[in-house]
Amino acid sequence: MRKAVYLLLFCGYFLFCTSAYAIEIALGVKSLGPVIEAGYKINERFNARVAIGSKLNVDFNKQTSNQEPDIDEMLFDGVGEWEIEHYAALIDYHPWQGNFRLTAGVNHNKIAWTVENSGADSYKFSDEVFSGSEVASTKLTAQLTKGISPYVGIGWSTGFDNEKGWSFNGDIGVFYLKNTMVSFSAKCASGASEAQCNKVLSEAGSEQTDLRGESLEIFPTIGLGLSYKF
Repeated sequence: MRKAVYLLLFCGYFLFCTSAYAIEIALGVKSLGPVIEAGYKINERFNARVAIGSKLNVDFNKQTSNQEPDIDEMLFDGVGEWEIEHYAALIDYHPWQGNFRLTAGVNHNKIAWTVENSGADSYKFSDEVFSGSEVASTKLTAQLTKGISPYVGIGWSTGFDNEKGWSFNGDIGVFYLKNTMVSFSAKCASGASEAQCNKVLSEAGSEQTDLRGESLEIFPTIGLGLSYKF
């Protein structure tokens, strides 16, 4: 809520306290979900933007019991439940005073992912395959990032030279991941022997150690938007 107030204050300042250039409002879709942006053309080469993304909780509800957990592949498989927040403050540099732009700034993001499996015939982790009589369920949680991190990218804005009206924009970039945390656990089945259960818990611990060693450092993003300059 507080970040939304900051965005409204940003818009109000440039709408009522400046006159040299027009403010631009954009709606778009990025890798982190839908966003609303407010932009202001500082001069013939520079533009400033702030963005607020919707808080998303997306549950794909797809089982992965017989698939070895993999942090990289989870970005593309569309499994589990995702929790996403996105805010940004950006500066665009238009080197040729045209549509093309170079962008740098900071993001405040939260990306968390959880997948739980139960009732399956088999489970695979730590290069071992366990039957449903040994494992009752597994849970993988990965917080990819939480906090402020730098962003760099390239893009275009067809309305950079416009005084007002509609335009299109797009961005491709990366930001660093911060405060990454990974946990993996397995619950023994009620019918599992003590020896079987000890092996399940031991291999689950090894899987968690392996996953923590695979932590990502950067996150790629892509976005498209529609803007109107007042």
